[in-house]
Amino acid sequence: MRTCLHALIVLWLALVCGSCSRFEYATMELYVRFDAHDDLFKVLEIERGIYTPAREDVDAAADAIEASATRGRVFPAPGGLVCIDLDKLASPTPDVSESMARKMREIAGGISIERGGFFIDDKGRLGLYRVWKFANAHGVLDLASMYLNEGIDREGDRFSPEFPVFDQETQELFKARSRARAPWFLVDGETIVFDVPMTQRSAARCLAHLVAARDKSSDDAAAAFYSQVTSLAITNDRALLRFDFSAYRCLEFRFGRDDGKYLPALAQKLKEHAIAFEDGSAVEHLAESMRPGPSTPRAK
Repeated sequence: MRTCLHALIVLWLALVCGSCSRFEYATMELYVRFDAHDDLFKVLEIERGIYTPAREDVDAAADAIEASATRGRVFPAPGGLVCIDLDKLASPTPDVSESMARKMREIAGGISIERGGFFIDDKGRLGLYRVWKFANAHGVLDLASMYLNEGIDREGDRFSPEFPVFDQETQELFKARSRARAPWFLVDGETIVFDVPMTQRSAARCLAHLVAARDKSSDDAAAAFYSQVTSLAITNDRALLRFDFSAYRCLEFRFGRDDGKYLPALAQKLKEHAIAFEDGSAVEHLAESMRPGPSTPRAK
């Protein structure tokens, strides 16, 4: 079975996706904050080392990334192997169930870009940042649960011991959760609880797997996700992973590697377009503001 991690990090990958290659980036950072009071997620997206491969049209890439900065609701910006056009949430693909389609339409209008722009990082490379707001956080979590339940349905009775399902008893628990269409994500005050049905034996295997995989680059996202669990309880065939946003305030994820392929042509083209570049240090301060300590008072 596919790891449950995908539902929280990139839950919308199950909805609509497409290949996007006008420009690429070396690294991407995501800072995810949950605001229980206003029922929303705020996400800061920072991409560094953005460039146009030699085969691509620099003018077309410049036009595409200009739109991405503040207007284009494509997440992440169209540079990686996969990007999501959030405007298509209101028009789901035919393979999406009707219940999931209704939920997609419900949350589509609540996704917006609050601010965004370009900067030059400390290595002299082009960067892009955007601040996203996902209103109706409960609806987003409901959608993640639907994605998981429908994914389990598609798996059928196939079984092979792999993360996070290492025994057939846990597979049956997953299937029972799916049949009941029960939620996987619960909200308890400022805490999001990831409720995963599994045996204690499978939970122990999961922990061993995460320890063994912690240095593998392919598991960077999983390591980042599980390292930010604030408490864990395993009881009554359930693993309850709690993410307390009053303690961490945000979840942080980093993807990609600086592979040395950066080319300056796209940054130069944007300068020719008279695009304003923000101070790179201001973007770093913005990232820092996403993760104040627990003693920091809530903004009014």
